Amino acid sequence: MVEFGSMFDYSRCFNTNVDLNEMICRRTFRQSNSYIMQKAPKENLLVYKVSDGWEPLCKFLGVPIPDTPFPHKNARGGLLQTLEVHPVFVRMQRETMVSLGLIFTLGAFGLYKACTKVSLDKITQFIGKIY
Repeated sequence: MVEFGSMFDYSRCFNTNVDLNEMICRRTFRQSNSYIMQKAPKENLLVYKVSDGWEPLCKFLGVPIPDTPFPHKNARGGLLQTLEVHPVFVRMQRETMVSLGLIFTLGAFGLYKACTKVSLDKITQFIGKIY
């Protein structure tokens, strides 16, 4: 049995330099793919592009091609429409709005308190000058 991921150190992809991180991850990904292409038995290897549709996948698996069209869930930016109704995303939006509301309210209250303190100080000074 061949362990495909054993010769690569994927921890190199998680360093702090973003540009270097992307470069190392891409190189590691390509090395891993090359290693698999060389070591995997050809009868057990399928190099597949989603754009190829059902035919190569079904032929490789030995199953009939379905009558339904190949699913394209993220075709032409469908991710945004999916996120708008996804429960986690809806919850994140709600929590963000509540947080922003609280921040605004606390900021307005702090500003109010700061302004009224200055006003009270000025009033106290003015009253002190009169008496």
